[in-house]
Amino acid sequence: MLGNFRLNEPAFFRFLSSGETCELAFVLSGTVSHQFSDQIQDIVVPPGHAAVWNSSPREVLHECRADENIRFACISIRRNLLAALLEEETGGPFPFTGGMAQESTPCRVVRMNAPMQSVVRQIFSPPYNGCAGRIFLKGKVLELLSHTVAGAWGDGGCWSDYIRPQIRQAREMLLKAMVSPPSLEDLAAHVGLSVTSLTRGFRSAYGASVFGFLRTERLEKARTLLEAGEMNVTEVAYSVGFSSPAHLTRLFARYFQITPSQFRKGFLEKK
Repeated sequence: MLGNFRLNEPAFFRFLSSGETCELAFVLSGTVSHQFSDQIQDIVVPPGHAAVWNSSPREVLHECRADENIRFACISIRRNLLAALLEEETGGPFPFTGGMAQESTPCRVVRMNAPMQSVVRQIFSPPYNGCAGRIFLKGKVLELLSHTVAGAWGDGGCWSDYIRPQIRQAREMLLKAMVSPPSLEDLAAHVGLSVTSLTRGFRSAYGASVFGFLRTERLEKARTLLEAGEMNVTEVAYSVGFSSPAHLTRLFARYFQITPSQFRKGFLEKK
């Protein structure tokens, strides 16, 4: 399942876990929260992170926040098939196919590395249709699974269930001041952290430097504005905080593998 939208107000989506599947959610932008029926603490999945749960039967409530560009991909894999595959390949159980169902916190969050984010973006824009397209997507699902396994054993990922409130506050400040953000020093002072603590905490929580995170959010916002078709490339560049249209074009092409002009033209032609 793919999600690609922006809400005017928070929305909740109810899901009943059967206990027979392992669920993986990869969030490119926006924030998604998971509320488990038998848990007090919500599990928050920030942008650039993936959530994995392999729980016993329970009700889960997913919340998507307002005024954010929500973009995610969800994968559901039968638990017994996943366990058999991974035990055969590794000689031991996958961390999420065993005891996690009985843990007090039935969901884990992993920071996505660059290859994981690249695969998710490719899923949103498959190069083929029909049978070839379905084969392509199945291959990408397996590729994502391989990256998730690597993250689970500490090779390329960082598992955590908690992000410091000061780091969350810094993120919110950046999103609200996307066009004219505070300096690193001012941001750190505002949330009560040293520059070093802010920098390390931000990279641990969101998998990027403070301004690397901001750059990605600007690019995602630019993509949404280009899809709307109401602004040209120059207007979009300045509205999200880039110093020039050329700056946007260079970074957009590197991130999405297409120039903003080509993207806007192709999207408008589909309407």
